[in-house]
Formats: sequence, C-alpha cells, structure tokens
Amino acid sequence: MKVSVLMPVYNGAQYLQEAIDSILNQTYRDFELIIVDDGSTDDSPAIIYINAERDNRVVSLKNEQNSGICVTLNKGLDAAKGEYIIRMDCDDISEPDRIEKQVAFMETHSEYGLLGSKIRVFGEGIETYIFDFDEDWHMCIADMIFATCVAHPAIIMRKKLIQKYHLRYDDSFRGMEDYYMWWQIAKYAKIGNLQEPLLNYRHHQKQVTQQQVDDKHRAMTMTFIKERLIDLQISLTEEQRVLLMRYIYSDFQYSDNEIQEFIMLCKKMLLDIKKHKPELISAAKLVMAKAISQSVNKSRLITMSRKKYYYQAYFQGCMPTMWFIKSRLHQIIGR
Repeated sequence: MKVSVLMPVYNGAQYLQEAIDSILNQTYRDFELIIVDDGSTDDSPAIIYINAERDNRVVSLKNEQNSGICVTLNKGLDAAKGEYIIRMDCDDISEPDRIEKQVAFMETHSEYGLLGSKIRVFGEGIETYIFDFDEDWHMCIADMIFATCVAHPAIIMRKKLIQKYHLRYDDSFRGMEDYYMWWQIAKYAKIGNLQEPLLNYRHHQKQVTQQQVDDKHRAMTMTFIKERLIDLQISLTEEQRVLLMRYIYSDFQYSDNEIQEFIMLCKKMLLDIKKHKPELISAAKLVMAKAISQSVNKSRLITMSRKKYYYQAYFQGCMPTMWFIKSRLHQIIGR
C-alpha cells in the first residue's frame, strides 16, 4: 500500500459523497481511503457505510462519541498502512491527478517530509480564486513565524517521519493543531508546495474556520509563539511577543507608535535570524516586508503618511529593494 488518504467526518453529509468521489476517481489507484466518523448525528455514517460496501479501498472507522479533530486524526494515523498520508476534508474536492502528482514529487525528493499545493477556493456567494502558498522551503519556514505555510487538506506527508519522531496532532493546540504539526515536521525534513491548485477548498457557512479567541486560546498561541522563537533562536521581550500575537490574530488596528514598534520588532527578528539562521535571511526579509505592508495598509488608526513607514522599514533593513519600489509604485498609481 503506497498511500493512505485520511478523511475525518463530523456531520458532513451534505458534501461528503462529492469529496469521496473525488478521491475514488483519482488517476492514481494504489491507495486506501480511511474515513473516520467523529460521532456524526446526520447521514454521514450511512454514506460512509455504502461506500465501504461498494469499494474495498474505503476503510471505515468511528469514534463512539464526538471526540474532536485531534483524536479523530490520530486514530486515522494509527490505522494508516501507506508510505504516504494524504489529508482530505469531507467538504472539499481533490483534482483527479492530485495523488499522482504529490506522490511523484515525494518519490523523487526524499528530503521532503511534507508537501502541499495551491488551493482553489470556491463556494456560494464568493468569486472563485486561487490561494497561493510558497514553494521554497526556506520561505515556508519564514512564513511560519506568522502563519501556517500549507493548507491542511491539501497536504501529503511521509509516514516514516511521523513514526520515527512520534509526531501527533496535539490537542493542547486545538485550532492550530495542523500548524503545530508542520512546525514539528520542519525540524526534521523540508516542507514545500506544488505551484498548482490540486485541491478545491469549499467555503460555506457551516464550516468552522474561526475559533473563539478567549484567554485560553491566546495562552495557547503564546506558548506556540515562544516555542517557534526558541527554535529560531529569536529573543523577544514579553511586550514584543504580545505585538507579534496581535499580528497573528489579524489585529491590524495599530497606532502610529505601534506601527513603528512593529517595524522594530521585525528588525529585531531579522537580526537574530541573520546571526543564528543565516540560510533563512532572504526569505525572512520577504516575509517581514509582507507583514509590515499588510499592517500599514490595513490599519485605520495611523495618521501619518503610509509612505513614511515604507521608508522606515526599508532603511531599517526590513524590506528588500524591489519590494520597496513595488510598494511605492502601487501607492503612486493608486492601487
């Protein structure tokens, strides 16, 4: 068995059959589809049963009661027989050649432990668009200073890496369990993304994409921030870590002083990266430039000219020359 496709399900009957069909109709055939039902109360169990009866590649597992995404995914990991594990959600649609292309890459790039792809976002009430993820593994590591670098339902990962280092989806990081898993994998292998959309990601009202940001969730995020910074040998004050967390939570309402503090925060991180992880410096500078630009452009509290902050970021070494020129041109022509 070469591939195990892992699909967790909880009350996903509405789109489940379409998701299953997109896997069973793949051009690549040597796989099992492990569907783990997490105590669904809709028609999901019946749909899973019918497919398991029709196609012996479908493996049906279930939790006796609703146990959450981490327990469900770990049950699937334990049952997987394939050399590679591919993730799939019960409301998305994989392109017919997704497995074929991801397996082909992993077979010829043994240094990679995790591979994603671009995704095509679609759904009622929105215009379909392509969401890009960086290809280069240096960029992926730098991206993870602020956010995840791959789309969870679009990934393939190497099972022997998971087993060798006893990696699991950690329930103490629920809501960012995938992000935490990728960070652990990146300690031992390269990660990246194919530059074509191999997954159609469905956007709909029922999906849970945002968790309540309560004190517990913020504490969990801060714990993860500290771990990432330690691994990258970046030393920040508590106030700087809080400012970083605000960016991660997309709180872009910075004042003039806070924008300047954020630029200096990015400069501090770049200096530490240059000292301890020089192979990441070019990628990190691009990521910092993107973060600063997003903060400046989205904040409604700043009163001074935005070009001032671009100049400050550039002269503080936080923005590559070409990024700075591009940003200034966009402002001049009104984009």
